[in-house]
Amino acid sequence: MKKKFQLIVVTEQLFDDYTWGVLHGVFAQARHENASLMIVAPNNPDPEYREHFVGESNIYRMIPFEQADGVLYIPSQREDAPLTEMIGEILSRQCKVPCITVGRQTGSYDCVRTDADEQILTLLRHMTDYHGYDSLGVVTDSEHPTESERFARVIAQNAGCPVTFYDGRGSDETVRRLGEQMLSGEIPMPRAMLFSHDAMAIAFCECMAAGGLQIPQDVAIAGFGDSLEAAYHIPKIATVSLPLHQAGAEAVARLSARCRGFEYEPCDIAKGSGSMECGTTCGCSELDMAFPMMVFRRKKAQEQCMKAFENGNVMVSLECAENLMQFVQCLQEKTSVLGGVVQYALCLCKDWDEMEQQNTYRTEGYSEMMQVNDSPGIPTVFPLAKVLPPSMQTDAPTVDVILPLHFNDRCYGYSVMRMGEEPEYYNRVMALWNECVCNGLEFIRVRNHLMRVSSKLAFSAVRDPFTGLFDQQAIPGMIMRYGNQLAVSGRYLMLAALDLDYLTYINNQYGYGEGDKLILNMAKLLSSICGMEQTCFRLEGGRFLVMGAVDTPQECEEWQRSLDIQVREYNQINGLPYAVSFSVGLDCFRCDDNMDFNSLIGAVITRCDHKREERRQMSALPHYMELLMLRKMIYAEPHHRWNIDEMCSRVYLSRTYFQTIYHKFFGISCKQDVTDSKMICAKRLLRTTNASIAEIAEQCAYDNVTSFLRRFKQCTGSSPDQFRRMMQMG
Repeated sequence: MKKKFQLIVVTEQLFDDYTWGVLHGVFAQARHENASLMIVAPNNPDPEYREHFVGESNIYRMIPFEQADGVLYIPSQREDAPLTEMIGEILSRQCKVPCITVGRQTGSYDCVRTDADEQILTLLRHMTDYHGYDSLGVVTDSEHPTESERFARVIAQNAGCPVTFYDGRGSDETVRRLGEQMLSGEIPMPRAMLFSHDAMAIAFCECMAAGGLQIPQDVAIAGFGDSLEAAYHIPKIATVSLPLHQAGAEAVARLSARCRGFEYEPCDIAKGSGSMECGTTCGCSELDMAFPMMVFRRKKAQEQCMKAFENGNVMVSLECAENLMQFVQCLQEKTSVLGGVVQYALCLCKDWDEMEQQNTYRTEGYSEMMQVNDSPGIPTVFPLAKVLPPSMQTDAPTVDVILPLHFNDRCYGYSVMRMGEEPEYYNRVMALWNECVCNGLEFIRVRNHLMRVSSKLAFSAVRDPFTGLFDQQAIPGMIMRYGNQLAVSGRYLMLAALDLDYLTYINNQYGYGEGDKLILNMAKLLSSICGMEQTCFRLEGGRFLVMGAVDTPQECEEWQRSLDIQVREYNQINGLPYAVSFSVGLDCFRCDDNMDFNSLIGAVITRCDHKREERRQMSALPHYMELLMLRKMIYAEPHHRWNIDEMCSRVYLSRTYFQTIYHKFFGISCKQDVTDSKMICAKRLLRTTNASIAEIAEQCAYDNVTSFLRRFKQCTGSSPDQFRRMMQMG
């Protein structure tokens, strides 16, 4: 039987316009060559989130180079792309078959460029020979030096008229400033302006129009890149399309000829777009709408798929699955929302939901044997070396897209999506689907883990009937379990004793019902901040004990900071007539066989009692209660524009004395407390609402969005959009 001709396509981004343009040609030429394609790509890598990035990049470690006849690599166009170096190392170490890159030269591989000189010459000849413009201005972009230098060099070597070169520095503001200087007469205005990127051409066109010039009668404008923004701009920007389709087709044709031992013949390339797109800004009276219509059709198809995806309630359905069998059945029922996908396979590591030894889990690589859940019943097991499950192995030419499955850095496996007769209509819905699958698998994994933990503790732990937490009788068995595990692993045991402040006062002032409600809410709060490796106990009344495993003593401090933030957020949300707080005794220890755990627990409880007594004594000091109520108001009203003078006037204290005793009482400055209250409010709104960043900034009493963005980044280390995405991902 004749061996199937197999090409592997490695990409760093799958769902952007650049990769789509290249793959459009790859698909067309692969059909012409009767070749199968295996496309390996991340879902959406972001180096800012290290754990997420590790999970995404893991997909490249399973590429079956030994099964391929050739490899086509589409690197990111960014010089500092985070995946390029890693993929380059994998290719140089493992790839023994012919390899061709598209767009940007990496390593020593043959490269098919997407910024061909002919395209720049097409633009130049259109402006000089066709329209007859006798003086040109050329604006380049210093943020893309390679492409800009190429653009300027080709024009300088081939222009038959005077040319003036300007540096746009990659900024719309810089381009507009250049336009204003030309309008004022500070700089002579050439008859036509050529820009190395469409975005600069659009900015210049808008500046000229605002200055009262007629385009192209007073100055002609043309860009480079054939972007969708240029096509839809009014007036339509004349531009030259990057030869993405031709580059993808040529790469496949050249790779196929090399793999099969044929002489490469460019005439065999499947033809496509990549020419001058006429627009009114260059002087042409007729519009070339081929590119906008092609993009419009693709966008229309994406919108239809997105609508089907939203109406299908995929995420909700997957979250409701109680086990993997129900999960797979739901996937089979919802596959139709993927549009161009004709077959889907969920390929999981055999240990995808299990912990390996020493409480670690799989982060890199996949299990040697994978399990595929593509039919009811027992999962089918197949070797990782095959990549495709048995149900998808065929000798007919196919196009398969392989995306990683992970939750943060926890590796689950990968998805295989087999495309239909028109694979170029893949779209962002595939990425959303894969994200839903990842989140759904995490739900199943957590359920499985909790069931295993529950079964182990069923006969050794006693629950407090009021809060549902473990009670004191469960402490001896649990601490011995932690001690044995941590003595082997060398990690730390964290112990934290907590006591609700002023519980007696709350019971006397507002009734025992209010006190009981507070205890229940604090039990839930403590349970929510305790990770999978911490356990919370209720001792008596409003007293609690938390024990668990941590890697470093700093994690204990981070846990206490998290508790403090959660309590302050609770005060802010609920608007109670009193302020909730805890007295905390906290410590961590290295475990060994000779430790007296009862003494350790007694020590942290004693430390908690000392903290409570200090707070009781402090509450008797002058001005403490007034400042406590002021602090409560600060957290209850983050939308208020607090300032120190106003706060001083509320408690009738001088500015210096107020700031001194505020810090003494609460261990934090009043200014920082105000900022913290706003950040807590902002994070809650980002987590629980769809409000825009501008609306959230306004609700947090910031004068402008820029100030809010800067402060949020300083306090959290991430932008509001990044924080919202992290919360949505789990």
